[in-house]
Amino acid sequence: MAGRTPHGAIHTDSESIFKGEHLPDDAPEIVPERALWLRVIGQAWVDAFEASDWFLTITDKPRARDPDVIRAEARRWLTIDFGLDADDRQEICDLAGIDADALRSAAKQKLDAVKAKEQTTAEVIALDRAFARLLESESTLDAATIDAALADLAELESAAA
Repeated sequence: MAGRTPHGAIHTDSESIFKGEHLPDDAPEIVPERALWLRVIGQAWVDAFEASDWFLTITDKPRARDPDVIRAEARRWLTIDFGLDADDRQEICDLAGIDADALRSAAKQKLDAVKAKEQTTAEVIALDRAFARLLESESTLDAATIDAALADLAELESAAA
């Protein structure tokens, strides 16, 4: 996904896009205004993919919004293809000197990976709960039934990892 922006930044992966890494030797100095816009994009990335619920709650304390809402808004801003958020992202990326399309693409890839992990985690939790219900509902279980349920759980957990 390497690409050159009008400002000379070269990106190689999603993590480096907003950190200003992989700049060529002849890249312009990062002036304070550009650094500010890089931080705005970086904060959106952190809010969307890296921040804990606790961190989002603390940093949004004046508005006291749900961390899931903050995370969803950041993810939308990073990945939306059209509308005011997309226009806003384009303008901020221009000010930061990075490729808005590369940022959106990297954010979509990261979001897909996060969703896949969340789905796998949800499946593991569902299997754990189902196994617990099985144990609670049966007063006598034979060893073969328990071994089969544990094997299914182990297989699902290894697939999730």
